[in-house]
Amino acid sequence: MSERVKVLVTGGEHFGGLAAARALARAGFETVVAATTESSYAAKSRAASARVLVPDPALGAEPFAEALAEASETFAADVVLPGTDVGLSALAAYRDRFPDTVAVGVCDPETVERATSKAALAALGSAAGIAVPATQTIARADLAGSKPIEITFPAVVKTLRSDVVDAGGTLVHAGAFRVRDAEQLEEIVEGLPGERWVVQPYLEGDLVAVGGVASDGALVAAVHQVAERIWPVDCGGSSYAMTIPPDPAREQRVRRFVAELGWTGIFQLQVLRRGDEEFLIDFNPRFYGTLGLALAAGVNLPRLWVQLLLGRTPQPLGTYKVGVRYRAQLNDTRAIAALAQSGSWREAARGLLPVRRTCHPVVAWNDPLPVLAGWKRVRRKVAAATEKSTRCSPRRPEVDKPSRKS
Repeated sequence: MSERVKVLVTGGEHFGGLAAARALARAGFETVVAATTESSYAAKSRAASARVLVPDPALGAEPFAEALAEASETFAADVVLPGTDVGLSALAAYRDRFPDTVAVGVCDPETVERATSKAALAALGSAAGIAVPATQTIARADLAGSKPIEITFPAVVKTLRSDVVDAGGTLVHAGAFRVRDAEQLEEIVEGLPGERWVVQPYLEGDLVAVGGVASDGALVAAVHQVAERIWPVDCGGSSYAMTIPPDPAREQRVRRFVAELGWTGIFQLQVLRRGDEEFLIDFNPRFYGTLGLALAAGVNLPRLWVQLLLGRTPQPLGTYKVGVRYRAQLNDTRAIAALAQSGSWREAARGLLPVRRTCHPVVAWNDPLPVLAGWKRVRRKVAAATEKSTRCSPRRPEVDKPSRKS
């Protein structure tokens, strides 16, 4: 493919966006990074041939889309790729702001709406033949009512979307929370944005994921992985993961899922594995956190996405490498500390040992600046997390031992 193909990429403030920028540069594309902050990982990466600051889509979808449309003309971009849920929704809503010559990596607004809805996940999974934990939607009014809500505890509570508007009108990212009883459920949702939430029973098991690319509902590529450690330990994402051989049955279910959704673009589907059972717990329709693992295993998913958007036949993939590992240093340090704190000293000690063929989301010997640029940002995040943990400590569940995401 011609080196003159220009890709304008967003979401570089996160691990997945940095991995995408590096993958695109490795594929020979001229990669322009649109960043919402100067401390963006990807903006400091040598993978970026140019950089431009744009408004944060969390503060306004239309200004973000208009700034990207202007940047696409300024840099003569051939392709624009959204890197976050909120960026994806913004570009889907304002796709008409871009010149017809620019291929924008978004589905129609209705498909994006379903793809980013936690409430729609259960129906999509069931239609695809994937087991889903019993799911119910509760409202603030339900908690204030005199009739008790029938919920199996411990449970997991999530906002209807990963990015929701808080009381101050700002779009914020909200994760999943483990709750041990009805009293803690009320305490948790009191601090969550929105008026409605999804509740599921808490399940323990292995966090398994399939990352890939789809085109018009057809699966084009898939990479299977399993998390050996997650952070936070009760309801978190992969801090240490490894590629595993593809499971034909699982991949077939993923194939049916993206077909049911009609998805086009990059994605990651997560399931919780308990013995022979697997339960659908999340779908990420964007650059996901462990995207760098797929690249290290030999599958350049962003390149495939660009090729499809340009109407070109993707290059043959072959097989990916099994046993390649991924470690998110800060989060994995916390996960290992939690193991030690729970008494799992041997497992914690094993986690400290270096392992060959391990990639990292930020650290790269041939691209060091994202580490330096992100240090201040990491310190700020750690300080904020510490302050939040202290402020909300009564709401945090008691954890006897690290468990998997549910």
